[in-house]
Amino acid sequence: TGHINLTVLDEKSPDKRVLFQRTSIEIDFDPFVNKQPFEKHKINKNTVLAMFYNNKAATAMVNGDYVTAYAYLKKATKVDPLFSSAWGNLGILYRFNGYQQSAIDTYRYAISLNHNNLTTMANLSMLLHANGLYEEAKHLDSYIMRKRANNPYYYALLGNEKFYQGAYKEAMNHYKKAIKLNSNIHEFYFGLAKVYYMLDEVGKAKSYIKKAMAKNHLAQLDKQYLVKLTILNQKE
Repeated sequence: TGHINLTVLDEKSPDKRVLFQRTSIEIDFDPFVNKQPFEKHKINKNTVLAMFYNNKAATAMVNGDYVTAYAYLKKATKVDPLFSSAWGNLGILYRFNGYQQSAIDTYRYAISLNHNNLTTMANLSMLLHANGLYEEAKHLDSYIMRKRANNPYYYALLGNEKFYQGAYKEAMNHYKKAIKLNSNIHEFYFGLAKVYYMLDEVGKAKSYIKKAMAKNHLAQLDKQYLVKLTILNQKE
């Protein structure tokens, strides 16, 4: 549902005049997110509340507490009726409880609010295939594939999945595809370093650790990379 930063502005005062700009402090609630120039847009308080309730609902669903999940999703869709992700999760909840048509209708509504909600599109496609609605499902599948083909993080996710499955060659290909699409993300290089380490190619693992360090801009992560590099140096 996105990453939220909070900007704190100077308190307005009738006796205080700012000639050029107001002083502000940006609070990043996840300082370990790579500092890339992602697209930013303002959201209002109601959307923030909807995101909070949506996350609580997701946790409740994971725990099998569907009544609580429904209550949170009801709050989320009430405080911000245009928040697509909450409607998408409501569709999941309907599907979990056997209400397939309600799930399909809710998925469609969520997508009408946000045409880039690929997660809900994938969920809808799966349900459409299961119910024999192949034409609409194939249209969604094609759209999802076109969108994901240009998303480096999608390939990095595939790389992570293959890595943990032990399919290191496939993981390597996915990480390289991610780097081809965006060569400035340190995590992609670290992914390759892990792959080469598991393939006993320590020299290449060291090389990609160094590349990850060159792309990273967080001092604490640099220290972690340096520790890993030191360990690799000891293995040669």
